[in-house]
Order: sequence, then C-alpha cells, then structure tokens
Amino acid sequence: MDADSATHVIKGTAAVSLLGGLAGATYGAIKRQPPIVLGTATALNSGLSAFVFFGTREYIVKPGWQSLQNQQQASGEPAFEQPPYSTVRSRRTEGVPETIIAGSLTGGILNAWKHGPKAAVSGTLTWAIVTGLIHTGYNQLRLARIQYVSNRLESTAGPSTDPAFSISPQHPPPSRDVSTRIMDIMTWIAPVKKLSDEEYLEIMRRKQAEVDARIRQLDRELSKGHKPRSSDDSRDV
Repeated sequence: MDADSATHVIKGTAAVSLLGGLAGATYGAIKRQPPIVLGTATALNSGLSAFVFFGTREYIVKPGWQSLQNQQQASGEPAFEQPPYSTVRSRRTEGVPETIIAGSLTGGILNAWKHGPKAAVSGTLTWAIVTGLIHTGYNQLRLARIQYVSNRLESTAGPSTDPAFSISPQHPPPSRDVSTRIMDIMTWIAPVKKLSDEEYLEIMRRKQAEVDARIRQLDRELSKGHKPRSSDDSRDV
C-alpha cells in the first residue's frame, strides 16, 4: 500500500473542507445569513464526505485495483490501463478509474445514509460522474504544465529526445496565463507545496524511471515463472 496514503487523505480532506467552508460562508453573506455558521456547517459536511471518499480510494480501491492489475500481468492478460506517464492518453486517465469507483461507493453510501436506500443509485451515479470529471480535469492541468515546461526546455536546449515527455502537436497546450493562474489558485487553496516547473518535471522523470524499473522487474519474474511481487512486498524486503 502507498506509504503516502494517509497524507493524501489528510490533504484532500483539508482542501475540500476549506473549499466547502468558503462556499458556505459566501452563500451566507449573499443571502444575509450568518456566514460563519453556514461556513462551519458546510466545511464539516464536505470534510466528512471527502474523508470517506479519499479513505475509500486510498485504502480500499487503489490496493484492490493494483492487485487486480498484478494478477492480470501475471496471467499474461492485458492490463486495464497502460503504465502511467508513458503516453499522453495514460496521463489524462491516470488514477481516474480508481476515483470513479471510490466516488460511486462514497456517493451510494452517503446518499443511502442521508436519504434512505432508494437514493443510493442516484448518489452512486452522480458521485461517479462528478469525481471522474474533476480528476480528469486535474490530470489535464498537470499535462498542460508538463507541455509548457517541455516546450520551454526545448526552446532553450533543443528538442527533447525522451518519448515519455514528448507531446503531440495536435494538442497544443493552453496559454501560459490561463494554466498558470488555475494552478496558482489550486495551490493557494490546497495545503500543498508549490513546485517550480523544473522541480515538477524532475518529479515526473523520477516517476517514469520507477515505472520502467517496475516493468523490468515484472518481465524478469514472469520470464522465470515466478509470481510478480506487489509494491508492498518490494518495500518489505
């Protein structure tokens, strides 16, 4: 299991709680109602929902999804998705299946708890769609940032020869002003450290190297007829 799971849950819950509190306080001010009361109430409600969602995603869905993919790779069947960061498409969809599953489970549970069992289906569909769209949009912003950094490096050091970071010209990146402002707003809202473009690209390269190493390890174990070890087993050794 990812060692950063607890950190992801805490950061995600805090960010959603902050957004919910700001939205509730703003609504209260517009409607001439106590903004502090409404802000606190919406922050608690949104924080509880976010805690259930991120906890489900990090501790139930992601480990199960990874285990299922490892089993498919061991049996020689194609995996559900390509290795992350290997193509533009995989970057756009990275983590989205896990988010949709966790969102559907969270929406069904919370709606059934608040409105009865009959509301579980509508909650499942609504949460699955909304969380899937949000995660896809977040991936698109990350991709836009990688595109911008890659284009800037190419302009100063020549074209990149790394296919993992080459971007198709059919999908030009958004303008610097729009993507940067959106990322700045998200960084200000969420309790995370803001990285420079160079630091961000270096993190992406390290992740690519980790994925490549994991693939080579799986190939060696499969060629020897051994069952591939999960990421948890590799860390325990």
